[in-house]
Amino acid sequence: MTRFNQASQIALIISLAGSTAAFADVTAQQVWEDWQETMGMSGEVNIAIGSETASGGTISVTDLVVSMQEPDISVTSTIGSLEFTEQGDGTVAVTLSPENTIDLVLEGTPVSITATNDDMNIVVSGDPSEFNYAVSADSYALTVTSIEDDEVVLNDISVVISGISGTYVTHTSDLRNVSYNMAAENTTIVVDVSENGGGGVVQMAGTLADLAAAAQIAMPLNMMEMENPDNMFVDGFAVEGGYSVGATEYSMNFNADGDMAQGAASFDGANVALAMGMDGFAYQGAIQNLAANIVGSEIPLPVEFAMEELSYGIDVPVSASDDPQDFALNMTLGGLTVNELLWSMADPAGVLPHDPATVSFDLTGAAKLFFDVLDPSQADALAMSDMPGELHSLNLNNLTVSLVGAEILGDGAFTFDNTDLETFDGLPRPMGELNLAINGANGLIDKLIQMGLIPEQEAMMPRMMMGMFTTPVGDDMLTSKIEINEQGHISANGQRLQ
Repeated sequence: MTRFNQASQIALIISLAGSTAAFADVTAQQVWEDWQETMGMSGEVNIAIGSETASGGTISVTDLVVSMQEPDISVTSTIGSLEFTEQGDGTVAVTLSPENTIDLVLEGTPVSITATNDDMNIVVSGDPSEFNYAVSADSYALTVTSIEDDEVVLNDISVVISGISGTYVTHTSDLRNVSYNMAAENTTIVVDVSENGGGGVVQMAGTLADLAAAAQIAMPLNMMEMENPDNMFVDGFAVEGGYSVGATEYSMNFNADGDMAQGAASFDGANVALAMGMDGFAYQGAIQNLAANIVGSEIPLPVEFAMEELSYGIDVPVSASDDPQDFALNMTLGGLTVNELLWSMADPAGVLPHDPATVSFDLTGAAKLFFDVLDPSQADALAMSDMPGELHSLNLNNLTVSLVGAEILGDGAFTFDNTDLETFDGLPRPMGELNLAINGANGLIDKLIQMGLIPEQEAMMPRMMMGMFTTPVGDDMLTSKIEINEQGHISANGQRLQ
């Protein structure tokens, strides 16, 4: 496991450990009991309490230690003091000590972390079936204070989140439902470690503005007592949420065993969304106006690139059904540019246009599954099946490929007859059409000949193919319509191919 993977685990564990501070109920005692129950849902958790006292509507807890042991990692989180105070208006205030500790052992390496909060306020309202938390803090910081590794010198590893506000709601019925909506004005990340007695270094710095996160999670009540946790989705586990961030900047400096790399990246904003449960799986994300540069000992020359848009998405069913279910897949690499020094390697004479490049596609359709993909009891049958489902329709809503002066645009739609597996040799017979517009193709071929990348005689074949399957509609502008009819006949611009 790499140091960066370990650092990622540390950040995730700290985040989860810190979030447990926001659980309560309408009375102090209910608050404390619910908190302990919620902590017990986080895995194989041991809870130890130094002392617990109750007086005048306030429960005070000291030296709360929550620990978890896994094969490659152990976590021990210690909260010095914790108070649950009834405020006389049906709400409960939760106060925790301003400095607490988290001790990890990652693959045998002990790591100590200090968690500090400045002016954190947690007020809980609701009733015994639903708890509503209002959370705010001037800042929350996580700082690695020691790494017991003789090869590593710790200079600074920290995350500081400031201007925090949000809500957190839990509701218990046949499932335990948790939802949250949190925001932070600014976040800074610093990683600075060096090699003990050597020249190695790993440094990273990042600033993020307007971080926001929201999610809705449903969990089986007995989730952590299941004999087979793989059944959690079948038993009702589901999650839907994501995060977004505004202007972001990163820089990095890496040097190990004589190999070095330096770089920086920035973007105007980004977002990620995830939904997963028996109803389906969806994942999508986007980055706006990404710019990056990197130099290194293994890179022959400096690399700089920028992209106006990077986006992707997938939405697919995961459960068997009698009727076809919708699916979608899309991706966009929009407005990609690279530095002229990099272009000089591929096009030293500047023959090709160096305009921004775009590659984008958007697919939708409908399919029917024969199995519940997330049900472990059906895994063997799914693996052994020749055909786990049926494709019923496929739509190309958009295809755009634009680079080096040429462009391909396309769209189309097909349906599939799953009762006919003979016409196309075991595949369901399609019916529909694909429409293409091709601009600048001949000009690109001329430029590739000029550069010596394609011999002139070998360029005849692609020109002939375009002549066979396309129709001229303007100056170096071609169109093509590929059709498959209900008999399975394939034609291009009305000319029968099969």
